[in-house]
Amino acid sequence: MRAIKVNKRGVSEMVAYVMLIVIAISLSIFVYAWLKIYAPKPQEKCPDETSLIIESYSCLQSVKKLDLGLRNMGRFTIDGAVIRAGNVSGKPAVYMLEEVGKEGLGRIYFAKGLNVSETRRLNVSYSAIGKTVLLQVQPFVTENNRVIMCESATISQEIKCD
Repeated sequence: MRAIKVNKRGVSEMVAYVMLIVIAISLSIFVYAWLKIYAPKPQEKCPDETSLIIESYSCLQSVKKLDLGLRNMGRFTIDGAVIRAGNVSGKPAVYMLEEVGKEGLGRIYFAKGLNVSETRRLNVSYSAIGKTVLLQVQPFVTENNRVIMCESATISQEIKCD
């Protein structure tokens, strides 16, 4: 009787191809996971149609306080603002102003937000500055307990507090 020879070479080639495919897929999953950790995440940004204006102001010189009226002229609720002041014309405003009686790391939070077309009056102290020349207001919104600054909605206005 003759023995039938079985060609095992074809089976080993198939196993090799399957192993190559498994290794390639495993490497691609590893590279994807590694890049996902190191790639920068898209930054959250403020809605484009956010607008806050200084409706009115008055200086209370005896106590170095500024009474501000801020109005939301945009299409979204604003959660707060950062107010800076400067005492040199033509220079950026660098002094953070805080609401009288409240401390918030330079941020002024509006209770329940500042809705569209709503005005909020604030009393801020400018005693550390002296003569105020430039006032800068930058609104912000909060999302998932994160503060998102609205850089494109920052306004600057020259004021006189002699």
